[in-house]
Amino acid sequence: QDGLKRTIESYSHMQAQNQRSISKTSILLGNGNVAKTLLWEDSKQTMTVLLLLAVIYYQLFTCGYTIITAMAKIFSLTALFLFIHGMLPANVFGHKIEKLEPSNFHISQVEAHHIACSVSSSWNSLVGVLKSLCRGNDWPLFLKVVFFLLVVSILSAMSSEAAFKIGIPLIFIGFKAYEKWEDTIDSLVGDACSFVLQFTPIQISSRQ
Repeated sequence: QDGLKRTIESYSHMQAQNQRSISKTSILLGNGNVAKTLLWEDSKQTMTVLLLLAVIYYQLFTCGYTIITAMAKIFSLTALFLFIHGMLPANVFGHKIEKLEPSNFHISQVEAHHIACSVSSSWNSLVGVLKSLCRGNDWPLFLKVVFFLLVVSILSAMSSEAAFKIGIPLIFIGFKAYEKWEDTIDSLVGDACSFVLQFTPIQISSRQ
């Protein structure tokens, strides 16, 4: 019983340490596949998404196709690749070719539940941000939201091609940079809020 108790206590300590290692950026992104992709936690998954975005950019802007035409061509190329890959033998010139099984495209119940939990976690994070803004006492969060909306408004004023060129790298680099220098950025935002709040009582007293 003493050994079992020590094992449980050790596991609880490791679990608490693991929870502390999760960054605020990962929690904001839902701590799921989106967070793993944007924070470069899964390099293979991130590179796959970047390659897909590069193909979409080529189809939309370089070739000048519409969204529906570009997506149709991408699905056609995917179907052609899968068809040719399925026709190939298992061994070509001494090189073994791994066949894609139908189960590779199947989403299990556990994965579907994980995706649903990731979406609900992202939604709950946004609701938590709105609740904090409604209280009116979290200036650092307010400045972060204002800065984010300012960036979105600047990107929306650009053309679709320019917004795609600037927005995609900004998303993949910005979240990773914030996670890396999270404490420094929060400290700078806190100093800016303190500087702004110094003038708030003066303005209120001058109005009175």
